[in-house]
Amino acid sequence: MQQLDESLEDEELALLDDLLLEYGTERENGYNILSLSELDGLLTAILSSPELVAPNQWLPAIFDENAQESIPDENTFNLLLSLIFRHYNDVIQRLNSPLFYAYFDEGIDDFVILDSWCSGYIFGAKVSGWGNLPNKIQGQYDLIRSFAYFKGDDLNLDDHPSAKETQERAAKVEQAVMAIYQYFLTLRNR
Repeated sequence: MQQLDESLEDEELALLDDLLLEYGTERENGYNILSLSELDGLLTAILSSPELVAPNQWLPAIFDENAQESIPDENTFNLLLSLIFRHYNDVIQRLNSPLFYAYFDEGIDDFVILDSWCSGYIFGAKVSGWGNLPNKIQGQYDLIRSFAYFKGDDLNLDDHPSAKETQERAAKVEQAVMAIYQYFLTLRNR
């Protein structure tokens, strides 16, 4: 059994992605965590929060109250929880490294898909109860929110960015994430 502080291997990341799709809770409002990218965004926001967010506050964002019953066996349930917590610890390490990177979905030809990660991040901020943000970081949050998608949002079907443009947008999102994280980290350390 892997230790909780060990980063997930590529095969484990793929397994986590598959298990989330199979056992994550799909909600009518579109706030879902059904992929690795959405989970990575959710956990990044939770770990960036001004206050510590306990697992019993954010795990229901992934599963409903019947999660243990809907997963066929205890071993699968425990494996899924282990993968989630190892990924949680990996997000902590990435946020505290000199160069943060997000697990964005990728399309063909180096096209970066931002909406699922950004949606997970916005959901994480909601779960964490961020509320109104100071002007200093509101623009950073708004940038991330601009790439998120939830049921009922209007899609901009005229926006057809190139792969290079999506990579540039991804870099801006990662910079915004770090600005928010550093801002709240400074407050927590006071």
